[in-house]
Amino acid sequence: MADRPIDTANDSGEPSSNSRFRTFAGTISTGMEVISSEGELIGHVDLVQGDHIVLAPSKEGEPSTYFVPLSLIDGITEEQILLASRGDGTFGLGATP
Repeated sequence: MADRPIDTANDSGEPSSNSRFRTFAGTISTGMEVISSEGELIGHVDLVQGDHIVLAPSKEGEPSTYFVPLSLIDGITEEQILLASRGDGTFGLGATP
């Protein structure tokens, strides 16, 4: 489970554009690339909500509807989150946590 952001630029409780989230897998920052087990870019981190990464919208003004469970994380570098293979056909589909 992720904690509240480590650093927040405003007092509203909303993550700033450079928020960092402490998770069991390591520290995740807003804007990090999320990479599939095949090496493809899935998207960029918008925020961490509960036990899911919320991906940033692909187009300006669109709501984000894609979530990645923290349990899929295989590794974290300073700029990327590498996902492990899920093993079923639903990976990459929009989901609700």
